[in-house]
Amino acid sequence: MNNTAQTHNNLVKTLLIGGLTAIFAFIVGYIIYSYTMKAPTSDMTSTVVDITPQPPARASMHLDPDTLSVLPDETFTVDVNIDAKGTIINGADSVIVYDPSFIRVIDVEQAAEVPEDFMLLRELVENDRVILTFVRTNYTDIPTGQMTIARVTMRQLKPGVTSLTLEHKPGTTQGSTIIDAATSENILDSVAGATVTLSQL
Repeated sequence: MNNTAQTHNNLVKTLLIGGLTAIFAFIVGYIIYSYTMKAPTSDMTSTVVDITPQPPARASMHLDPDTLSVLPDETFTVDVNIDAKGTIINGADSVIVYDPSFIRVIDVEQAAEVPEDFMLLRELVENDRVILTFVRTNYTDIPTGQMTIARVTMRQLKPGVTSLTLEHKPGTTQGSTIIDAATSENILDSVAGATVTLSQL
């Protein structure tokens, strides 16, 4: 009886140890499997990059030069340039915004090189802006390219750094514009102003 009981106890112990070993091995294996199969979140995330090319500007306007250094009481001039890129246009508006605490407008004139079929119709100087209207006087089928339409002369009032910007509201006929003769649409897509450094003695 004693031998039988002891044998039975040994069998129970063996089965118990074997079972616990199997469970432990399963748990360890599951942990290892979960760790190796789970990909980091950053690897699962893809970044979408828009590679659609931007269409070229249909027409542009800029001030020249784009940077100036001015001595005290010195006058300086900026040209207003347009580039219709071969589109036949009816005209253009240029709205130059400036800080009247730094700059005073002295004179506005049509550029000498303006073609005969165009003219500077309006030269309006307000408190903080110059408004120019440039129109075609005779219709032709000659494409419009690059040209200087006006020159604006200014004088510094105090030292500092200030900007001349072209007011631009794309898709509207407000602010600076270049008007397509065929569609009457504002095709001005790109503008660039100027930075003026006003020196002191």
